[in-house]
Amino acid sequence: MKPGVPQGDDFLILAGGEPDKSCVSIDVGHHRIMMTEGDSGAADFDWEGRYRDDTARWDKGAAVPALTDWLDTLETPRTGKVVVPGCGRGHDASAVAQAWPDAEVLGIDLSDTAIQEAKGRYALPNLRLEVADYFEQPGEEDLTAIIEHTCFCAIPPRLRVVYRDTAARRLQYGGLLVAVFYLHPIETEDDPDDGPPWGSSVPELNNLFDAATFEPMLSRVPKHAFKGRELRELLRVFRKIAPEPNRFNEQ
Repeated sequence: MKPGVPQGDDFLILAGGEPDKSCVSIDVGHHRIMMTEGDSGAADFDWEGRYRDDTARWDKGAAVPALTDWLDTLETPRTGKVVVPGCGRGHDASAVAQAWPDAEVLGIDLSDTAIQEAKGRYALPNLRLEVADYFEQPGEEDLTAIIEHTCFCAIPPRLRVVYRDTAARRLQYGGLLVAVFYLHPIETEDDPDDGPPWGSSVPELNNLFDAATFEPMLSRVPKHAFKGRELRELLRVFRKIAPEPNRFNEQ
């Protein structure tokens, strides 16, 4: 990725700055967002075409090792409703469903081809796979976990605040956001300079997922990764916490 890709402090400037003439206003979930010309290419990215033409080279045919390693460490599997946004061909969603047999796992993606291929590959009683938009799904505090791997890095960085707010809206108190973030996506001809995927910085993640709502439970560079992604990922686990009581209201 080139330095010009918005991330870190650049993200904060973009998100808080005044819109210019190149901006357009769009509705994303419960938000109205100003998009720049630089965002439009990603918004129109042909996910369906990449899966249909089998050129989705980010798909490694298996669940991301950072997630499976973390799942193996848990003594108590989660229950309740779990969502895997941007699940693609369903590898991560399937791994979660197998590790948490008493949970209701829903994998969603914008690509019908990816979802149909996922259904053909994975048939588990507690796994459901649907074509859907993560930002448009209804629900309030109905999820016990959100599993993130390939959605956050695929949306324009300006929409990350919407991703965070959607997670805050959907998660129950005590619910987990389990995320494998891309810190430094590999710059190859398969990963265009203007994204996706877009990388993240640790300062950006610290600022975005504020501790008042998302209590950090774990942060580490995974020991295992797909070839070529070593030291380029960050595993973070957040727990949604209830806001502290307002002392003025208690008096």
